[in-house]
Amino acid sequence: MQERNADLIAACGNNCASCPRYNAAPFEKTQLQLQHTAELWMKIGYRDRLVSNEEISCTGCKPGNLCRYHVIECCQKKGIRTCAECADYPCKSMEQCFEVTASFEPRCRTVCTDEEYRQLGEAFFRKRENLARRWQLEGLLKLQSDFYLQDALCAAKAICGKVLCVRQKDGSVMRRRITETECYMGEEDSACHAHHGRTARTEVMYRKGGVAYVYLCYGMHNLLNIVTGPENHPQAVLIRGVEGASGPGRLTRLLGIDRSFNGVSFLDSNRIRLEADAVEPVLEASPRIGISYASDEDQARLWRFSLKY
Repeated sequence: MQERNADLIAACGNNCASCPRYNAAPFEKTQLQLQHTAELWMKIGYRDRLVSNEEISCTGCKPGNLCRYHVIECCQKKGIRTCAECADYPCKSMEQCFEVTASFEPRCRTVCTDEEYRQLGEAFFRKRENLARRWQLEGLLKLQSDFYLQDALCAAKAICGKVLCVRQKDGSVMRRRITETECYMGEEDSACHAHHGRTARTEVMYRKGGVAYVYLCYGMHNLLNIVTGPENHPQAVLIRGVEGASGPGRLTRLLGIDRSFNGVSFLDSNRIRLEADAVEPVLEASPRIGISYASDEDQARLWRFSLKY
């Protein structure tokens, strides 16, 4: 039952499967149960009058439902499923939601039976825990600092298959799975921008791993790289493709990535991040593309990684 309940965690953290109002398969309520819920809602102060069974019955959150916090509309706009996925979580609106919900708990403890209180607790009073549990069960994890301290060769393999998340100008978040990467291994790699040392252009590559390196190619294409490894060891992973866009220039146009992202952190910014999920990708390795200026040895290295479908 716990796994099925976890699948019914609402965007705000309510557990619909435990809610006495929830009246959708496989949790349908009898008319007597709905009548009892209407009485309970008035007793605890959720309603100021006894409402009908039709009004108390609920089949889940939908756009247009009465919600003072506008959670569903906000999540849809940002392209996320729950508030816990939002870069601004917990926002002021959700903090208010948690506070208002908690304000009902003392009265519920006083006027409810033990079973009623248990049920309400599971349904409403554990919003934060429910959101964290759903986040964990779905395997959606923002990658942490240690991930970006790998050398570029390891990171290029690890990044291919991860989910790239970019906040758009309207506040929504666009998510695309990364399908192709290339690694560039520092000053010793003749294909790497840092091969000739530290310059104004490559300064960002010398930072600690976990920031974006975005540069203009052929005067028209913004290319996204992720700096990896320890500080002062310039390495980066070029993102060459995502689902829906093959090619590094096409994917930045799709995702709205420009040079304003250069130097932006994948850890601390709400503009861009990587997420991991339960997918275990199978990769193909091949030589890098467009590096005819590099040594024959570096051109031959199998440092390009693609998802194998």
